[in-house]
Formats: sequence, C-alpha cells, structure tokens
Amino acid sequence: MHMILNGKTAVITGGSRGIGFTIAENFAKAGADLFLISRSQEELEKAKSKLASFPIKIEIYSADISNPKVANDILRILNEKFGDKADILVNAAGIFGPIGPAIDNDLNEWRKVIDVNLIGTFLMIKTLAPLMKKQGGGKIINFVGGGEGAFPNFSGYAASKGAIARFNETVAAELKGFNISVNAIAPGAVNTKLIDDLLAAGPEKVGREAYERFLKQKQEGGVSPQKAADLCLFLASNEANEITGKILSAVWDNYRKFPLFKNEICNPDTYNLRRTTLGNSMLRKNPDSNFRSHKIAVVGLWHLGEIYSAGLAELGHKVSGIDEKKFTVPPVAEPKLELLISKNQSEGRLAYHDNFSKIADQDVFWITMDTPVNDEDKPDVKIIFDLLEKSLPFVKQGVLIVISSQLPVGTSKKIIEFIKEKRAGLKFDYAYSPENLRLGNAVNCFFNPERVVVGTGSADAFAKMKEIFAELNCPVLKMSAESAEVAKHALNAFLATSLTFAYDIADVCEKTGADILDVKKALVSDSRIGNKAYLDPSLGFSGGTLGRDLNALLDIMKESGVTTLPVITGVLKKNTDRKNLVIDVLNRSLGSLRGRLVTILGATYKAGTPTLRRSLPMEVKKMLEDHGASVKIFDAGAEGDFSKDPYEAAAGSDVILAITPGPEIKSLDFTKLKQIMKNPAVVFDTRNFFADRESEIRSAGFKYLGIGR
Repeated sequence: MHMILNGKTAVITGGSRGIGFTIAENFAKAGADLFLISRSQEELEKAKSKLASFPIKIEIYSADISNPKVANDILRILNEKFGDKADILVNAAGIFGPIGPAIDNDLNEWRKVIDVNLIGTFLMIKTLAPLMKKQGGGKIINFVGGGEGAFPNFSGYAASKGAIARFNETVAAELKGFNISVNAIAPGAVNTKLIDDLLAAGPEKVGREAYERFLKQKQEGGVSPQKAADLCLFLASNEANEITGKILSAVWDNYRKFPLFKNEICNPDTYNLRRTTLGNSMLRKNPDSNFRSHKIAVVGLWHLGEIYSAGLAELGHKVSGIDEKKFTVPPVAEPKLELLISKNQSEGRLAYHDNFSKIADQDVFWITMDTPVNDEDKPDVKIIFDLLEKSLPFVKQGVLIVISSQLPVGTSKKIIEFIKEKRAGLKFDYAYSPENLRLGNAVNCFFNPERVVVGTGSADAFAKMKEIFAELNCPVLKMSAESAEVAKHALNAFLATSLTFAYDIADVCEKTGADILDVKKALVSDSRIGNKAYLDPSLGFSGGTLGRDLNALLDIMKESGVTTLPVITGVLKKNTDRKNLVIDVLNRSLGSLRGRLVTILGATYKAGTPTLRRSLPMEVKKMLEDHGASVKIFDAGAEGDFSKDPYEAAAGSDVILAITPGPEIKSLDFTKLKQIMKNPAVVFDTRNFFADRESEIRSAGFKYLGIGR
C-alpha cells in the first residue's frame, strides 16, 4: 500500500475493534498517525499493541463520545501529542440499541442509541471541524447502515443511521466552502461483535426473518470489514478531493472508478440519501456479472481504438493496443481519456505497440479503426481489410475476431470470406459489435451504454462477448451480423428522421406564431417519445455519421433493385436544403448579405470537440462568402486559426450567427457586444442556444432570430 496518508493525523472513534480497527490498520499502512477513541480501555490497549509495528504515532483515549465534556480532553490530546492537528475524522463508533418493536422499547435504551450514534457523530464533528477550518481543510467520514427500506425491531438504530445520512448531506454543504469534505459509508452486512449480540437476543426479539438472515450472515462470513476500510482510505486520500456530501456503499459502488467520473460524482443529485446513482454507470458494478478476464488485441488506434483499448482495460481485461503509428497521446482530444489510459498503463492492464506480432498470444482480436467516409458520405472499408491482412498471420487458432468499426451492410460476410481465404485452416469465431460513441462524450458512452449489440452466428462468440462486457450493467443483444449492421444504420437513420421532423414542425411554428420550444415540451412529455428524442431544430445535421448511414441504406436497396426509400430520400433532401435557411433568413433581415461581416460562434460540427471533419459551420462559412459576406469565426478549442476571443471576433460585425456554440459563451455580455457591432445588429440563434436570454438580447438592441420561434 502506498503511503498516501503520510504526515496526516486521523481521529477514529470505535477504533479498537471491528470496522474501526480495520480502518485504523489501513490508515497505519498508508502512513497516518492515529488517535483512537473507544469506550473500552482494555480493547484500546490491545489495538495499540497490534499496531505497534508501524512507524507512526498512536494515541488512545477511553471515552463516551456522546458526552460533550470529552471535547476538551480530545482537543488537549491533539494539541499536546499531534501539534494541534486533525486531518481526518472517522466516526465509526456505534451500537444497535434496543431490539424489538418500537412500542415495546425502553425510552432510555432507545435514547442511548441516538446519543451514541447520532449525538456522538454530531459532537465529534462539532469538536474537530473548527480545528480543520483553522488548518485549511480536512476529511470527515461517517457511517450509515441498516439496509434499504424498513428495519423492523431496530427502530432506534434505523432512526439514528437515517438521521446521520441526512446530517451528512447538510454538514457537507455547510463545510464545503472551508475545504472540508463530509461523506458517509454504508459498510454492508459485516460480521462484528454486534452480530453476536443480535443472535444472542434470539428470534423472538430480533424477528424470525431477521434472525435467520443474521444467522446466515454469521455462517457465511458476511461482508468483509476490509471493504469499508478500503473505501474509507479512498475517501481520506487526495483521490477523493472535491467529493463531498455523498453516501457510498462499500459493497455496490465501484469507487475505484470515481476519479474518472469526478464531475458526475460531484453532481448534487448523485449518491445521496435517496441512493440515486448514475444509471447504468460503470461506477456501479453489475451484481449479476459473470466477468472473466480476457487477453485482447485492439488493432487500429485512432479515436475509436484509443477509447476501446482503455475502456476494455478498465473493465479488467489485459489489452494490447496495436497500430503502425504508436500514439503516445490520444490523437483526438476526449475528456477523461488521457487519465483512463495512464491509469490502466500504470496498473499493468494496457500497453501500446507498433508490432503486429503482439497479437499472437491474444484470445480476442478486435479491429476498431475509424472508417473514413468520402465526400458522398459513403464509407471506405479498405482500411479494415488492410488491417486484417497485416494481422492475420499472427492470430492464433480459436481466436475471436471482433469488428467495431463502421461497416456497410454485407461487409461482415465479405470479412469472413477474406479471413478464410488469407488463413486457410484458421479456426475462429466472428462478431460484429457496432460502436455507439459520441465525440466529446465517448468515455461516458463506453461505460454507460443502453445496450451492447453483438452480431454473430456463434454461441461461443456471444458467450465470450457477454463475459467481456459483464461489468457493464446493460443488456447484451444477440443477433446475426447482418442484423447488427442494419441496426447500426437504422438507429442513425431514425435519429436523422427525428431531426428532420423537428425542422418541419419548426417551419410550421414560424408560420403560425407558435414556439418550437413549447411544442417540444409537449412532445417529450409523452412516454412514447421521451426527453432524449432528437427534436432540436437547426440548420441541419453534420459530422458525417447520420448522412453516412442514410446513404448506406439507400445503397443497399439500390443493389437489390429498389430505386428509392421515400422517407430516407426525403430526410436527406430536407437536410441538404436546410442549410440554405441561413442565407434566406439573413438576406431578409439585412436586405443583402453582400458586404456584411458575419461572426460565427463555433467552428466544429459539435461543441466541445476540436475536429473540423464535416463541420456545418465551415460549410455555412463558404455559403456566406459565396453570397458576398465576410466571415470571422470564434472557437476556443477548435483545430485551426480561429479567434479565441468572442468580442474580438464580433467587433465590427453585422451578425452573430450561433451554429455550434460551446458552454463557454453562455454568459456572453450582449450589451458589450452591441457597443462594438454595427447597426442594425442581428443575433441568429440557429440552435435556440440563447432562448432563455431572448428578452435580454432584444433589450440590448439586437434583432433576435431563433429557429421555429
């Protein structure tokens, strides 16, 4: 264990036995000095003796933490023995209290469990938080428990632990501004002396169902206290910085992934009293997992390959990323990707090579090279066959060959024939598993899929793919390779159709005085549609993916002798024509575009990404210039020579044209913009990005134009 707490002082209540002692031992291994507090002097002496081999300072104090008079003694010891320092407080002390129906409980016994569990936690925080504030920060870790839902015959315990959970959130909010984090741990059903006390009480008091559950827990060993201790060490470390107000399960929450998802973890709606988590997140292990580690060669290391190689390693597999160009950093900027790569490299699950011979000892051979598209939105799969040809001499017998690159329908069949031709006698299984990543959010997409599609005719291949993705808590769908190919195209075609429908409804809204944003609210509230539907009108979709898959479906039918697919043909035409809207609207508003200066907000096809591939703003720029306008572009993160200051880009302009604006311009000062722009000044908000600021923009003197409004 690394000395991640070296130089820290930790105060642990209930630190002489059970979970508290296991935490103390963990902290000692990590280099922390210890101040252990418990009611039993004898048990404290035993604990100190067991920890004596560690080169740390250990002090013990026998006290009832529910007694407010002990505060002065605690502060005195910290001052004399630890230099008036307390970096970590762990409130692990606790009792079960009276057993049996609440109405039969003795008031004094019931009050005692509240005093020890809740009041004790309150008093320890009240005592040490001022010291932490004075020293510039600290970590407070509380313990909750009792399971989910009702806990019959343990009303005092349930009430105290439930109160701690709410208290935990509240104090975290109060202390956040002082760099003090406050989190709670649910340790699970741990076998401690408390379990022995419960069993000794008998089924009549405990309740037959609960007694049998505790007896089974005792016999089977229960949850190891080490799980809670490991989680406690994480929360006490710098890795958990910024995480506060959370209630975490030592059993279910995959906290070791938290540094990769810190923004999501810090969301106030996650990991709270109501145990709301991040949906099907990698952060929560699949309780039905049939995980088995595999050795996987991921071939083709551009954007898709980097995500898959690091993601599969994070799932627990041994991964070799292979490409003739050995990338040292991700070739496309992607949030969390560099951290994911470096983490798995340092933990020994991921290595990158430029030698195809590294494929030889792998169980799975996985091609992930992004498939390029031409100017007609048609994929060129030559690169897939090139990688196969270079790799096949090295693959071993019995290998599973997986393709996650974008494949036109019918390509899998050609790939299988190609493999048989190039490696006659090779025994292999084949699966096509189409990716469903989104640039700029690809890591989250990988770990939080709504489903994984596996196209294969082999039961063995499907079983292996289920093992590979077992840690993802989502359905794995088996179908033929042909069905998987069509499914990928059909999904994007459906999304493109939804967008095109939104364009038509936006046009209706403009002609009738309706507001597309209001209409959208009505649509997404219908469960048959839902709030994830693609219903945002704009100047058209871009980036190549949607258009590619629409054209792929048309090509399939043409090859079959069908000349058209009316819906898909209409969607493509509508999208092509949609781009002309910007010219029509600005010509009507300005009289003519000739001689006008237009400032475009956003250069990329999607906000938050650096790539200009198939960028709609760049297409619009050319269209504007063809109509006599000059164009300046603001984009803080795009590849290319663009203005990095929105006010500099807007100076002297006639029009602000918002196409793919990023969140960094959400707070633009429109009063300031109006002062530096020409008259009349127009804001054409093609994604209704500034809809909530429409009145403010108009008050600043702009003519505001939205879509469908």
